[in-house]
Amino acid sequence: MSEADRVKVVPSTAQVGAGEVQNVPGNNFDKHGSTNPIVTRLMDRFHSGLIEAVARFQPESILDVGCGEGRTTKLIEQAFTVPTVGTDLEEVVLQEANTSVSAASFYAGSIYQLAHRDHGFDVVIGTEVLEHVDDPGGAVDELIRVAHRGVVVTVPHEPWWRMANMARGMYWSDLGNTPGHIQHWSPGSFRAFLDERADRVTVSTVGLWLLGSIEV
Repeated sequence: MSEADRVKVVPSTAQVGAGEVQNVPGNNFDKHGSTNPIVTRLMDRFHSGLIEAVARFQPESILDVGCGEGRTTKLIEQAFTVPTVGTDLEEVVLQEANTSVSAASFYAGSIYQLAHRDHGFDVVIGTEVLEHVDDPGGAVDELIRVAHRGVVVTVPHEPWWRMANMARGMYWSDLGNTPGHIQHWSPGSFRAFLDERADRVTVSTVGLWLLGSIEV
């Protein structure tokens, strides 16, 4: 990748200039790799719900937007064994993704400007991404644009997410809000948010997450 093509990450869209995109940093707690039995159970439920939601669309290709280190990408690729692509802003995490998920391909890019044609992937997923972005509506619109059959997105289930953080003694000064979470949804508000962008929407609760499915 040339320097001209390299994505520049800045803290907020208020600071975005030409050729720059925004990224809000998250926390560093590795939920996927945790050995805590409660966390493991929650993650197993989350992963099962995600796979079930994706399976309903019978995908022959999948795009994972905001893939990070590729933990969810690996799970999805192993479950469906179809062409799978992951994208994230941060090149440092994509290096780990490339190493750990050799069956998928990865590239650096913005959720607001995905480098794919309209309806280019059967299913587009965005897990634990929308709560981090300044313009979640614009992000969902872009996910829908490149999806052929469906979009699957997840966000923290509020206020239970923050309550769970406080119960484990975390982020008390921020009332349990995880660093980097700048958007917050209850089941009703998340459903209303997605209904503004699509006609065929379902929202379900999966442990501490809300899972939204959009039929394109």
